[in-house]
Amino acid sequence: GKLLSPVVINAKNYQYQFIETISSESIITIGYLLITGLFIVHFVYKLGIITFLYIKSEKKSYSKYIIANINKDISPFSFFKIIFLNNSGINKDDAENIITHELIHVKQKHSIDLLIIELLCIMQWYNPFAWLYRKAIKENHEFLADRKVINAGIAVGGYQNLLIANALGIPQLVLSNS
Repeated sequence: GKLLSPVVINAKNYQYQFIETISSESIITIGYLLITGLFIVHFVYKLGIITFLYIKSEKKSYSKYIIANINKDISPFSFFKIIFLNNSGINKDDAENIITHELIHVKQKHSIDLLIIELLCIMQWYNPFAWLYRKAIKENHEFLADRKVINAGIAVGGYQNLLIANALGIPQLVLSNS
């Protein structure tokens, strides 16, 4: 029979072949995956902070919900059925108003909306409309909660002062309603 001529493969030819096959689509895909991975790590980190705050908090039952008293200078927020409250320096009426506001977030399941929009922003970090949508959803949640609190009969002036006091200079967590 006929003999085939030998094929020689060495590292130099292989490396050249590999570099030649990297396309702009591959670079874009790798870039997208790297940045998405960073957003995923940040998301998990934020969930970890909430978990850490919950573990370190003093918990008490409030109807079907949990109030987690924290000793950090963080604006009150809710996450699913947990209301995180820093009640140091807050009088009892203000604390009740804050709990009423946060219970509305809990009962209307705003945490689910926030998780969904966060995942959308992770997957579409390059899309400015995803970020604008996220901001609009958060503002809408606050509007709905504030309207329900005022409809419940809480004095508007005192409630406004409470909101302003909580908004000024107190860090907020992104994954939460605050």
